[in-house]
Amino acid sequence: MALTAAGLVESRRTKYAARSEWVPASAPRQVHSLEVDHADAPWSVDLHTALERWYFRGLRRGLGEELPHYTTSVTIGRDSVRVLAQPYLAAFLAMHASNELVKVRMVRVVELALLARTDVARGRLDWDEFTYLLYRTKTERFVYPALALVEDLVPGTVPGALLVRLARGATNRTKRVIAAVQAAGMAPLTHRSLDAKLMWASGPKEMLLNMSELLLPSDDGMPLGPLQLQWQRLRALWRGSAGWRAR
Repeated sequence: MALTAAGLVESRRTKYAARSEWVPASAPRQVHSLEVDHADAPWSVDLHTALERWYFRGLRRGLGEELPHYTTSVTIGRDSVRVLAQPYLAAFLAMHASNELVKVRMVRVVELALLARTDVARGRLDWDEFTYLLYRTKTERFVYPALALVEDLVPGTVPGALLVRLARGATNRTKRVIAAVQAAGMAPLTHRSLDAKLMWASGPKEMLLNMSELLLPSDDGMPLGPLQLQWQRLRALWRGSAGWRAR
């Protein structure tokens, strides 16, 4: 395997998100800064084996089984690589940025905004095709947060009718978390709320599944056991670094 040959070892594997993390075998594990990137801070390669997102027990979303066939060739330096073609590329980037909303990096929002404006201008991205892709794959509410942030950052990038349509399918918890991220200047949220943990659950069934995930995580890649995890969550609530609602 290429990562092993490069001197990396697997440090964590998740069962349902189809991903693993790889770190240099001899690299130090000490964290030097949580606020800014640090040259001596540990780094890892985040390896995904599927272009989908896993949210909680019983809920995952992707862009269809035919996704690998919708690629185009791009030349970087002397190498030619395959990348997703539109509208799949914009949809996947929006899904990825939305999935990590509470710790979103502005660079991802800027990347999505630049991509959308450039590809629309060059005729590569058609918003009607994009909208139909989201409808067909039932991913509308899972890309809404990133597109809302893009429009907030660069007004006029995302069609207003599309945002209205996507907003109708988003939960109120999702909208409160989006508002909290916007109020924080699109910086990662330091306050972990129950809104953020339940923002993707729509309807009683999904709410129960999401709650069961909080009580007993099903991801076997978790570094902590269920009891240790619950103890840490209780301590976070007590210290005020976690809460019930987004703020």
